[in-house]
Amino acid sequence: MSSYIPTKMQKMIPLEDLPLAETNEQPASFLNYAYDTYLEKYIPFDNSSDAMIASLALAYNLPTEHVDIVLSLIRESDFDSSEVSLRSTPDIYARVRQHRIRETIRKSDRSIKNSIFNNVVLGSVIDVLEDDIMHFEGLKNKLYLDINEARDYDQWAVKAKEAKETLSLMSQVHPSWTELARHALGRTINVKCEVSYLENGAENEMERNALRSPLYGPWTRNFSLQAIDYWGGHRWDYLFCMARKLTNVRSLNLSFPILNDEMTELALIFISSLKSVEDLMIEDMSETQNEGLLSTLLPRLSRLPRLKKIRVPGNSRRLLDSPLPQDVSKARTSNLLDIQFCLRISSSNPSISHIAWSRQDIDDQFTLSDLALASRAPTSPPLENIKPFESSLKTLTSLALETVSKKDSVKVLHKCKALRKLSIMSYDFPPAEVFKNIPRTLVHLSIVFTSQNMSENSSGVDWEHRLSSLLSSKRTPMLRELRVSRLHLKRQSSEDGLGLLDLRLSLTKLICESRGIDFDEDLNWKWNGTSLADAEPDE
Repeated sequence: MSSYIPTKMQKMIPLEDLPLAETNEQPASFLNYAYDTYLEKYIPFDNSSDAMIASLALAYNLPTEHVDIVLSLIRESDFDSSEVSLRSTPDIYARVRQHRIRETIRKSDRSIKNSIFNNVVLGSVIDVLEDDIMHFEGLKNKLYLDINEARDYDQWAVKAKEAKETLSLMSQVHPSWTELARHALGRTINVKCEVSYLENGAENEMERNALRSPLYGPWTRNFSLQAIDYWGGHRWDYLFCMARKLTNVRSLNLSFPILNDEMTELALIFISSLKSVEDLMIEDMSETQNEGLLSTLLPRLSRLPRLKKIRVPGNSRRLLDSPLPQDVSKARTSNLLDIQFCLRISSSNPSISHIAWSRQDIDDQFTLSDLALASRAPTSPPLENIKPFESSLKTLTSLALETVSKKDSVKVLHKCKALRKLSIMSYDFPPAEVFKNIPRTLVHLSIVFTSQNMSENSSGVDWEHRLSSLLSSKRTPMLRELRVSRLHLKRQSSEDGLGLLDLRLSLTKLICESRGIDFDEDLNWKWNGTSLADAEPDE
């Protein structure tokens, strides 16, 4: 069947069942027919060329003025169909991009000899700005952030925005600066697939703009795609055209409104075309998520030669039914090295906000590595929800405790034998019993508490006493980072006693300096939220 008959219609109507238009005679072929989607009939034309052009209006509903333009071009004496090398509309925009890159290089080469700015210094400045952008991208790619990390996120978001603005201005200062600045800007490409409108009212698709842009190319390392409305058809053409230029992408983030079987298949084909991807995040944002997504993804993604980490935000309750869920277990047969499989669980289990399994070598089995527990009314205590894999806590390397009771915190920490990172978020400063059960393997410790429930035993002196005991080289010999933050919640009165004091953990700071521990404190942090549950980074 001719390619100008819509693929969708080819699937819907078998060839032998196709209706005939204004004729009872069965034709030898349908090359001279165009499908009319309004009448749902195949309309005969004098020849296949006329049928192809007619299908633009009848099958694809191209506006009549656009069809007239096509007809006038074909009738031009200078038009030669044998010269046409364009395969699709995205090829046109890709040609625009290539021209812009060539122009940049030409102007840069011509003006380098006239540059009065030291190229080494220029390169160093651009590297610093690029590092700010890449650091923020690293934070943005995390599935879970504690409150201290959320604060970092907001601060680095500002730095990254300023760095991008500076690089954009630098690209216009002198032609010799343009290519360097653009390459730094193009290390990360974020495509948010929505439709805006130009001054003349014409639609302007964001992915079409991205395809025109000279910013992305072999130097691009991070590619993020967010499809927020209907996705399909020609938009995949744009995406595959971009993939041909993104030969060195390391991090790939894909977010779709829905991932049904057809969409998942197309996404897998696209992902497989990017052979250099090491870190993949793919998200189904629909309320009824594809339960078979994990089973479909893992076997196919094992073909990517450099993939190390897979991140799938989701709400699958069955992931909590055993120490090693079946979907994760299937990945053991792959050739992937240092793979980490992460899942974010929210509505299915409010007590668990993040969970991950990882391994270091293909000969190893996946084990529980990351866990974030929360105790929020009216849900049951967190320990009730982790019983299926409670025995796996001994392999845990990263743990977050969000308003978890002292009793439950002690129980969990007592089972953690390999913990390297611990985040504690509570309304009170952590009690001594919690500190006593922190394992000796700990490297990073983050503490966030509020001044909401201040008591006579909650003071700077008491906090120092607990911390100094914890910071003993015998208790935490591997500790390298300590962050302590006290939040003043929005609902709290400015007359909260200790809330007015400019507290400092002087002794803790001295101990950290003597041990070479990176120490950061903020005991007077004004928090805009009304509770710890509001700790989400600004998008």
